[in-house]
Order: sequence, then structure tokens, then C-alpha cells
Amino acid sequence: MRHFTADDRRAGRSGSPDGQHRRAARRSAVSQPLAQRDPALNRRDPLLAPARLATPRAFHHARRSERLASAEHHAPRRPRLARRQDRLPSRPDALFLAAVSKPTPVFYIFHGDNQFELRAALRDLRARMAEADATGDLNISQFDGATASVAQVISTAQMVPFLADRRLVIVHGMLTHLAPKPRRGKGRSEDSAPEAPQSTTALEALLAALPTLPETARLVFAEPTTLRETHPILKFAKREDSRGLVKLFAIKHDPKSHPDHPKWDSAWLSAWIAKRVEHYGASIERRAITTLAQLVGQDLYALDNECAKLAAYVGASRPITEKDIATLTSYVPEANIFDIVEALAKGDAKTALSLMHRSIERFGESPLGILAMINRQFRLLIQVREALDDPRCEAELRQTEDFKNLSEFALNKLRAQARRFPLPELERIYLRLLEIDHSIKVGKMTDVLALDLLASGLASQA
Repeated sequence: MRHFTADDRRAGRSGSPDGQHRRAARRSAVSQPLAQRDPALNRRDPLLAPARLATPRAFHHARRSERLASAEHHAPRRPRLARRQDRLPSRPDALFLAAVSKPTPVFYIFHGDNQFELRAALRDLRARMAEADATGDLNISQFDGATASVAQVISTAQMVPFLADRRLVIVHGMLTHLAPKPRRGKGRSEDSAPEAPQSTTALEALLAALPTLPETARLVFAEPTTLRETHPILKFAKREDSRGLVKLFAIKHDPKSHPDHPKWDSAWLSAWIAKRVEHYGASIERRAITTLAQLVGQDLYALDNECAKLAAYVGASRPITEKDIATLTSYVPEANIFDIVEALAKGDAKTALSLMHRSIERFGESPLGILAMINRQFRLLIQVREALDDPRCEAELRQTEDFKNLSEFALNKLRAQARRFPLPELERIYLRLLEIDHSIKVGKMTDVLALDLLASGLASQA
């Protein structure tokens, strides 16, 4: 198609015959199909290709549509916030709504019987604070909830952080210490002590102070047990507008186990062991998991220590086997003693003898060593039973040499086992143990025979 020059355009505006002729030629060109006049447009927009534009106005609109399509195709990049909003779901689910609507927590409640995971979460909080702030531990404070006051804790949490954005305050056991005493039945009314007015006042003060915490505060209540759902602070923290976060660290128990001596769920414990071994960069066979769980028992700290030791010994070259456990696990006799005494208490001589002989044959423990541990266990049970019968002895119990370094886990297991025996029965068993020990030392019987007679005799009298 011929292009018009400046002279042609001037001639067209002048109204001369030459200009009129050129305007007629232009209208004739416009009446052609757009695809024939501009094949490139057919490639750009196929929807416009079959259209017939009969007038200059239609030609103008076609060109305008082409420019708009090109501008939309090469539109400038939108701001990041706008693009992020476009990706938001049109109908957000409950988790998304909770994350958007709930304000940033300023206080946390960590509670439950899984103290291993709870303390790991506290260490993680401290590590994140250290990474975010260059001030180290200057903005981290810890309190014992049994001795610290609510005013002291709140005033520390409300302090302005030093050269940082947040201040971390960890309080151990305050909510458990201030928990309202559960109401007892009519038959036990004489045993229930009235709730201390100091605890009620402290709870009210804490409830009034939590909403006033600044955005810079990170107040963490670390509780050694599972709080009741009726706890006032727990109920307040679960409200949408409370700016609180509740995390339960619970151990899964076997529902068929006895309430006084609950057993952990075997599947949960096996999965936990496999996870800890993987954490240390190793793998473990399924049978080895079962063996380790049975031998070490219900102690996550001891299990974690054994997992770390086994992983360091084997490495990533092969899975951990039962043979590795028999070679390295020196914790086995001490852990087995609870199961041996439990079997003796139930009158299960077969299980007690099996545990004793397995410790001797597979782990090289001497019969005298096993007898000494059983002797010590019943001595501890006598002291715990006395403390259960007379609560005034509880404070003295913790000061004795046997209980000074005893973990809370082991003490709770001793309490559960001591409830199975009356005090005269424990004293009778302890005297029998002393007689057997004396008979072995003077040569009246062998050590293995003494263990067999002990298990059979106690089981027959249970």
C-alpha cells in the first residue's frame, strides 16, 4: 500500500481534486478486510482477522483495540503486595482465618507430662532470641513460679527490651502452683484444705495483668504437668482476643493400663525412638526399637541418651541392631528393676524370672548385682510408703541421700509401686532379701538359685 507524504496530506486538507481523490482511495483501502490489509494483525489477534471494517470509525476502533491488547500483554509488573493479595484464597479455610484474625501472641502456656519436648521447645525459643538479637541473654529472664510473685514477673515482662525488639520471660511452674484446688466429694471433705486466699488473689492479679502486656513481651509459662481445662489462665489464653498461645506436650498412654501406673502407648514410643535416632543421623531396625523401649523403659531422657550413643557408634553406614544395644546399653539393669519389682508385686514369678535371667545372660549382669538393686528398690519403697502414710515425712524424704539426686520420673514410679504394698508387707520382703543375701555370702546357696527362690517365694505370697 502506498504511503502518503507530507505533500499528500497537505493536498488532502486543501480540498483540491487531487486531495479528494486520495481520500477516496483511503476509504477504499479501509473497506478491505483487516487481515488482508495487515497480515501481522492476524497473528496477533485471530479474533479480529475475519472482521470487515467498512468505515474509518470502525478502523479507528480496531486500531484502538489492538493497542489496548498490546498494552495489556506488556503491562507493568504489579507491586508485590498486590500480587500476594491475588494469591489469597477466595474462600479461606479455618486455619487461614485463624492465622489472620488471631493477634501475635505475647504470652505462651507450655504444659504436659512430656517434659523432654517441652524443654526442647524452651531451648528453641532461647536460640531464636539469640539469633534475632545481638544482646545475648540480656533480654531473657527466668523465674521459679513457686517463689516468684506475679508482680515481679509482670514488671519484668513489661520492661522495654535493651537494644532489641522482644523480651523473653520464662516462668517455671507458676500456673501449677496457683491452680485452684479441686473440689472433693462429700466422703473426703475432711481431707480437703480450703484454697489459700493468696493463690486466689495472685490468679486475679495475673488475669488482670495479661491483657496489658506490651507487644515486645514474650512471657512463657512452663508447667511440669497437664493443667486442668477449668484453670482460669488456660481458659483465658484460649480466647480469640487473649493474645495467648497454648501448647500441650503430652505423652500418649495406653488406655488399657492401670491409672495408678499408666503405661505409654507402644506405637507412640516406637515412633519417638525412630525419630530421635533419625535426628542424630542414623537409622534403627524395628526389632531394635522394641528392645530398646523394653529395656530402658519410660524415661525419654535416658532413651534420648541411648539413641545419641548408638547413633554415634554405628553412624549412617547401617541400621542399629539388637546386638549394638546389647553392646552399648549399660542402662538396662537399672531400668529393668522397675519391671522386676512390678512383676513380683503382681505375683508373676514367670515374668520376674525371665527379666532376671535376661539381664544375666544377655547383658552380663551378675546375680548379686541384680539382688542388690532389688534390695535397694524395696528400701526406697519402704521410705516412700511411710511418706504416703504420713505427709509430714515428704519434706524429710527429699533430704535423704537416696532421694536427693532421684529424678521426678523415678520418684513418681516409686509412689505408684509403693501404693501396691502395705508397709508391713514391704518390711517383710526387705527382711527376706537380707536373709537371702546373707545365705549367698556364707555359701549356703548359689546366687542364681537364690534369685529363683526369691521370685517363687514372693510370688506365692502375693
